Amino acid sequence: MAVDITYFVHGTTTDNEKDISSGWYDVELSEKGIQ
Repeated sequence: MAVDITYFVHGTTTDNEKDISSGWYDVELSEKGIQ
């Protein structure tokens, strides 16, 4: 029996790149996140 699994991740933000946990507020996407 075949199973399809789809895995989505959020885009990379500027805070992610600075190792900052941004929590629930809106943060700009980084260049990598836009790609």
